[in-house]
Amino acid sequence: MITPKNSNAKENAGNAFPTPGNAEPQLGFTGEDAKLGLGDPRFGAIRELAESISDLNRQAVREYAPVVDSIIRIRSRDVRYIERTLDGLLDFCGYEPTLQLYRQLCRYYYDIDPVATVSYVNAYREMWDSEPENTSVVKKSWNADQG
Repeated sequence: MITPKNSNAKENAGNAFPTPGNAEPQLGFTGEDAKLGLGDPRFGAIRELAESISDLNRQAVREYAPVVDSIIRIRSRDVRYIERTLDGLLDFCGYEPTLQLYRQLCRYYYDIDPVATVSYVNAYREMWDSEPENTSVVKKSWNADQG
């Protein structure tokens, strides 16, 4: 059994992992991070995975922003291209800048195919949203932040 330094062994009996209140600062972590056990080397892989996901989200925005801008700028009516773009964006909508691109393209697409757009809004809600809303007000709610 691994017991953190300066801790009560009876208190930690059967606990091989440091808990927020008894973790010693490691790898330069102090304060709240150390209390949460984030200095523990076992969290390194998790931290790297989180950084990779963040990098991938930023890359998606860099890749999709010009595509969305182009679709809207040239007033494309290529339904297959728009839907393929929405499909790709949907995977990254947990990241706010990507969600804004998705919403922007949905607002544009609504005038071309409202029924398909509602299905994309619903797909977003099923995948990312915690509270479903009434889809009959899709255009109003998704246009609320349009300037």
